[in-house]
Amino acid sequence: SGLHSHKLPKTRDRTVCPRATFFDWLKRIDNKHGRSIRDNKYRALWWNEDITIPTIKSHISLRLKKLLDMMGIKEKQVYSFRHSAATQLVVMGLDEMLLNTYTGHARNSKSTNEYYVFAERLKDNEIATKLSDIRGKVKYNPISSTQQR
Repeated sequence: SGLHSHKLPKTRDRTVCPRATFFDWLKRIDNKHGRSIRDNKYRALWWNEDITIPTIKSHISLRLKKLLDMMGIKEKQVYSFRHSAATQLVVMGLDEMLLNTYTGHARNSKSTNEYYVFAERLKDNEIATKLSDIRGKVKYNPISSTQQR
């Protein structure tokens, strides 16, 4: 079939994002067939076939399911990708109104707020990791007497 199969290691790390592997896979298919992603039979994943209007949710689910099956990835749903994408958009600084447009949520949506909370937790974890040295001890700079005033 010309498709590559890849075994991905199982992990408990929920921060692993499949998008790099997913798009690398699409690029390999495109390179093999000498076409761009826009020209392949899946076209743009989130848009209709001629890339003029957003596609409907059920069509996205069907496309993702087919791609995941072809890639050999089992037991994943569109929600996993949607949640990862929305969280990454928040981390990148997308404002709430645009995120609501992207996700289809109403203004002041509880779901949208959860993306912001999750993104803040990711940032907190990243900061904590940077503050910890390889032995797990927190590095600190003592406050001088002039700073304490």
